[in-house]
Amino acid sequence: MPHMWGSAGAMGRSPGPKFLRELKFLSRRTGGLAGVPLYSWRPPMGLARLQKGTQSSSTSFKDSLRYLRRQLLVCTPLNVLNASVPTNRIAITRNIVYGQHKRKRLDVYRPSDIPGPLPVVVFFYGGKWTQGHREDYLFAGQGLASMGYVVVVPDYRLFPEVRFPGFMHDAAAAVIWASRYSQDYRGDPDRIFLVGHSAGAFMAAKLAFNLEYLDQRGYDARKLRGFVGLSGPYDFLPMLKKDHELGQIFRNHIDSELSQPITYAHSEGPPTLLLSGENDPIVWPVNSENLQARLTELGVHAEYKSYPNISHAGTVLALAHMFRWRAGVAEDVNRFIDKFARN
Repeated sequence: MPHMWGSAGAMGRSPGPKFLRELKFLSRRTGGLAGVPLYSWRPPMGLARLQKGTQSSSTSFKDSLRYLRRQLLVCTPLNVLNASVPTNRIAITRNIVYGQHKRKRLDVYRPSDIPGPLPVVVFFYGGKWTQGHREDYLFAGQGLASMGYVVVVPDYRLFPEVRFPGFMHDAAAAVIWASRYSQDYRGDPDRIFLVGHSAGAFMAAKLAFNLEYLDQRGYDARKLRGFVGLSGPYDFLPMLKKDHELGQIFRNHIDSELSQPITYAHSEGPPTLLLSGENDPIVWPVNSENLQARLTELGVHAEYKSYPNISHAGTVLALAHMFRWRAGVAEDVNRFIDKFARN
């Protein structure tokens, strides 16, 4: 049966209408982000005067328009959310190079008050492989680091510059970087977990179960301590015929089982936690259900949990402290990683 992928991802630099509606709703329920209601921007003085019908110079008016344009470009919902994130107990090292391409950069988050070595989490964000920036996921990096982990958040090349499996090679290179250099940031390279949301969960799953990506770089994927997937597509054949963009991304692998993470599930796969929202119209929860069933059949520890009234973006938003009341994602991820980091 077809397993829905859906339209453009909800978590890029320009979030879609569904994501905006959810973030506005959450903002109203919490009284605003960082104490300021969402989109409560006030115009600068020059523009305010013009609105009241008073005289102002043309220079002042142009300056006001430029200021307004900057605000509209900068004050995205994700930027507002990230502005509310407490970072006083988190050390962040930005713009670390892990490859020659300009998109091969990563940020590292770590607790500043907990001695290492700590479990390492490599977090892959989503965006349908067409959009996304690691800076947008400060809330996720901080949320995971506050649990006591060293968190690596890489960028990777996007369509149309690359197609599948091009971005997979970037993801593998980021994991190799973590295995070699995370100890410089108090991380334990022998306790690496892969975590991803949406398209990022697809990438993390492919690395966890398809051994070739990491094996060809000298790292045994069987050493991974665990995989956590948030609202991920793992079993979505046949691909949607009407989604031209998805067809182009997987152009040479349309309807090929080799493109699907579930195809590579094996008995030596890492412990797995799959989380999804029951109200997800982008990636149907049946993707997680099917992968959990396949792994359990193979004897792999695999857990699945869905959250009522949570949509596609809701699972990753729930990593942020402000939105943890919406779903127990952070608590479940924390419990899972702590359990298998000790083994």
